[in-house]
Amino acid sequence: GDELEVLADQFNDMAGRLQGSYAGWGQKEDLRTRELSESLEQQTATADVLKVISRSTFDLQVVLNTLVESAARLCRADKAAIRLVKDGSYHHVASYGFTPEHEEYMKHRSLTPDRGSVVGRVVLEGKAVQIEDIKADPEFRLTMGSGLADEVRTILGVPMLRNGVPIGVLVLTRNDVQSFTDKQIELVTTFADQAVIAVENVRLFDEIQDKSRQLEIASQHKSQFLASMSHELRTPLNAIIGLTEMMVTNVARFGTEKAQEA
Repeated sequence: GDELEVLADQFNDMAGRLQGSYAGWGQKEDLRTRELSESLEQQTATADVLKVISRSTFDLQVVLNTLVESAARLCRADKAAIRLVKDGSYHHVASYGFTPEHEEYMKHRSLTPDRGSVVGRVVLEGKAVQIEDIKADPEFRLTMGSGLADEVRTILGVPMLRNGVPIGVLVLTRNDVQSFTDKQIELVTTFADQAVIAVENVRLFDEIQDKSRQLEIASQHKSQFLASMSHELRTPLNAIIGLTEMMVTNVARFGTEKAQEA
């Protein structure tokens, strides 16, 4: 009887280990499936953004709106925004997840490079900056006037770099204290790079358009100048031609008179 009990215990132990192995294998497969699904979702979203950029090359607002929405959804962020530099300050140009009141507030509040905001820190450091909990960060300042002081807890800022210089910042926020993963930060960096490409495309297009306008104006001035010079030259030439004709006529008449006298 004792041997049977020992054998039964061994079988139970083996069954327990097998069950644990199967459970562990199942968890690993679930994790792998989830990672593959997230990777596919990210690749699909990136491809969609590239399509938008190619189709809306000269409509920067459409591209930026698509970028912030895609970044927020893929990185499980509650809100996202983009700020671009102008005259040394960073101005709000696109956002996702904010109320109209919040958007209006951000449009009228530019940010400068300082430690009081994630945008300022990103610009100062030239790299991605994450604040896990803004309420635990003594340097961070989020004014009550924004209406976001009680909502935002975790913030991520990623620079939009052109030749190593931040021309803008892509910002993602979460209402709970939950850090963004390295993979998510890498994905946001990819979106920030695409935003730079979109901004550059529009800038180059505007430069070409401006050069074309300048050439057109120069061509018009050239045509006006030539028309004016032609008129100015034609006036004295007409006088010379008239004088010449008169002299020829007079000479002919003088010759006729001399012949009659003879």
